[in-house]
Amino acid sequence: MDEYSVFNSPITFQEMLDFLDYTQRSNKCPTCGQEDRDWRFHLDPGSPDIGDSESGDMRKRWMAVFHMPIVGIQTHQITDKYLPVVAIECDQCSHMEFLNVFAIERYRRAKPEGTKNEQ
Repeated sequence: MDEYSVFNSPITFQEMLDFLDYTQRSNKCPTCGQEDRDWRFHLDPGSPDIGDSESGDMRKRWMAVFHMPIVGIQTHQITDKYLPVVAIECDQCSHMEFLNVFAIERYRRAKPEGTKNEQ
């Protein structure tokens, strides 16, 4: 599979946390400036019922993958004129951030030693 093929397995909530930690993404919302609030992670409703927020293991739940439409742009990351992304949302103001699935997949393939990622 080449680097820009659509990912071959679901991205887990834990992998998303590890990716954000590895990239040192700021926890501060760029819209409202809130730093002490949580971000909502949009999970796949078809994800196995491994756990919920009160019981079970949320870390193994899958992230929902959205297809962001692309019009008039030529790039090797386009799959049938959409870019696959995962979404996180500010718990305070609902600002949404979209992260490129291909960047997360590159991270997973070259995962640095010592990450917490559990399969």
